[in-house]
Amino acid sequence: MTGPRSDDLHQRLLSALGHTPTAGQRRAVVALERLLDTSKPNATLVLKGYAGTGKTTLVGALVQVLAQVGRPVVLLAPTGRAAKVLAAYAGRPASTIHRRIYRMNGEEETGSGGMQIAPNKETRALFIVDEASMIGRSGLGEGPFGGRDLMKDLFQHVFASDGSKLLLIGDPAQLPPVGSDHSPALDPKELAGFGLLAGMVELTDVVRQASDSGILVNATALRKALSEEEPLPRFESGYPDVIRLDGYDLQDALETAYGQDGDDEVCVICRSNKRA
Repeated sequence: MTGPRSDDLHQRLLSALGHTPTAGQRRAVVALERLLDTSKPNATLVLKGYAGTGKTTLVGALVQVLAQVGRPVVLLAPTGRAAKVLAAYAGRPASTIHRRIYRMNGEEETGSGGMQIAPNKETRALFIVDEASMIGRSGLGEGPFGGRDLMKDLFQHVFASDGSKLLLIGDPAQLPPVGSDHSPALDPKELAGFGLLAGMVELTDVVRQASDSGILVNATALRKALSEEEPLPRFESGYPDVIRLDGYDLQDALETAYGQDGDDEVCVICRSNKRA
């Protein structure tokens, strides 16, 4: 199936966003058009952005538009939780990278085998990998994946089929993979070492809805101070999602949150594990 014309895809994406796009989102739409239109092999785009810059909205719109035009999409993430979040905002199933790209070899049932790279049976598919900052050269732990080169295996699986494209999404403020001082999957120079033709777009403008979030306002101010080596800013309250509590009220607030939202939707952040 031939895809839509580039200008048609452009308008579809802008319409699917549901709001006036930021300058960064407009640049990203152009980059996505080029990614999907190019006939060059191993075409890859890195989409970086901090929380609140519109990555989620953009990816949701992209998946919606590609479904409309019949372009296959594969959604992947490094962990089960990240895959669940990706599936929720994209509106279609997502898988962990490991589940998608590996399979047991013929001797695994006897206990003497291991893992091998699964075949990519998709044609002209766009592979979207969220939380790519977590992807490193190791297999994320011990077990059957421990000795694997996850980045190399991912790229080998994706580009085993002609016409496949890769979109790597991540937040540069997130922690890099264990044992690394940076996130190689978000670095076009690192990707070039694997033979990938990689471009990059970084979203920096906070979308209007996110500017009303006290969590994001404070996180943005803190990140700016750290990057510019300035004194840490005072914490700003006065937002509906920021509530000051003393220690005596914390237990009641937690019990209320667990009761209203469920265990999976409540997160407690401490300065250290010891304090937890």
